[in-house]
Amino acid sequence: MAGPGSPWVCLDNGFDLKVRRSDGALRCGANAVATHRVRTTESVMAFDAINALLAKGGHHRLAWQRPLVKGVLADPVLEARVWEAALGKAHGARAIVTAHADSPLEAVAAVADLALGYFRCAEVQVVRPQVLALVNAYVRPHHYTVWQSLDDALSDAHAAVPATPGATRAPATPAAASPCPADAPRAAAAPPLTGVVVDVGATSTSVAVFVAGREVPSARRGVHVGGQTVAAALHMALKRRYPTHPMESHVVNAMKERACEVAACVAVKTDEHFIAPYTPAPEDVLYARAEKRKREAVAGGEPVKKARCGRHRRLVYSLPDHEGADCCGYVVPPEALAARRDDAGQFITVMDEVHAAAELFFHPCLAGLGRKKLQGGVVEAVVEAVAAAPPLYRAALWGNVVMAGGAAQTKGLKERLYAELRRAAPAAAPLVLRHPSPAHAAAAAADGGMCVANGRLQRALEHDGAGALGEALLPPAVTHQQWAKDQRDGKKGAARAFAKHVESMWAHR
Repeated sequence: MAGPGSPWVCLDNGFDLKVRRSDGALRCGANAVATHRVRTTESVMAFDAINALLAKGGHHRLAWQRPLVKGVLADPVLEARVWEAALGKAHGARAIVTAHADSPLEAVAAVADLALGYFRCAEVQVVRPQVLALVNAYVRPHHYTVWQSLDDALSDAHAAVPATPGATRAPATPAAASPCPADAPRAAAAPPLTGVVVDVGATSTSVAVFVAGREVPSARRGVHVGGQTVAAALHMALKRRYPTHPMESHVVNAMKERACEVAACVAVKTDEHFIAPYTPAPEDVLYARAEKRKREAVAGGEPVKKARCGRHRRLVYSLPDHEGADCCGYVVPPEALAARRDDAGQFITVMDEVHAAAELFFHPCLAGLGRKKLQGGVVEAVVEAVAAAPPLYRAALWGNVVMAGGAAQTKGLKERLYAELRRAAPAAAPLVLRHPSPAHAAAAAADGGMCVANGRLQRALEHDGAGALGEALLPPAVTHQQWAKDQRDGKKGAARAFAKHVESMWAHR
């Protein structure tokens, strides 16, 4: 068994690999192996070498090989090479590794075999990244921005989750209650670790509901739109506008991160005519008119100006010239437009594309999905997930909606999501949306795993009088001794039995 002083390591095994050690060190990098072609020689790199080459603008010289396919481990050999570059010597450490809920049994067993056999970790636990993100929001609320309306903030009678662990609330003023049947379910006091996690990942967006740290399997929802989907939509739209400009993938991805923005005012028609892949009519689909062109004159004879909407946005993006320090281009500031160069077509004008691509989070039908039955977006997934949860905790779930994932940093996404959820949520239920700060968004799950490992979660739960929740939060770990004994005895292995146990916990919790 691992000693009490054994080091911990948490691996958030997503599109990018985030590694948090017990000493506080954080390492982030591409979860991939790349082949670097230099003339006639080839050198295989991983993690730090890939990041160093990307910083120098060597994207066109990389051939990517990713061991993960939409969160599912597909190649353990490639994963071992990535982990080796990221972990170094992790012998004797206790590991917490995240895995997708849809991962097959063999993939979970391969993760356990990789950590126990190849890296000789003392013990390993495989958990979902959503529960670790919820833990991080509970233990470290100062890493999150809270979006809440003034009416909800002043309504302590319906408040669901304290802002900080252990916080006490003032006695609420009793409100006039409407008559209801005697057998109607009443809202229960929200236990800690109760909320909805919206994980906006690279390839998809998943919504998970947790009550007292345990997931409700029937409330699991997902949307097949993520950061890479938005980047692909933006790439296709720019190719239509500028067919002669070479748009490399790393430039489009940087443009997505720097220029894409979710529009605040949007109205979407659901007619069959307007469902086309990335070519919607802006005036009818994406950026509806906020006001009519001509309105009645106000007092004084001055007509009311038309409200500016996202369709009027116009920005100029400078493509990289491979001479400057920025190898991905940049958005030209408005004050620098007059002095810009006009040579070699280095500047492109981007208008509706930056909003059209980001709109896929809320209307995936714009990508040509579901012509007969429109596929719902993130808002519909959250509403359906809360509706599938136990009725006693629905008000508490609306009071703790936590965003996670790197694509959650898309400009305007949190404001639009809060506005849409506020209209969809019941009027009596307060809505609280917690959005991670940019500095802590990428490593939210890894930080949550460290909170479990170093005992901060347990101390916070004991402070709130719910210490028993921390003991059953994670599945029991499988040790290296158990794995080695099963290997010597010729059995199927403790890793596979551990994977079956993890799968049963995800299915029956």
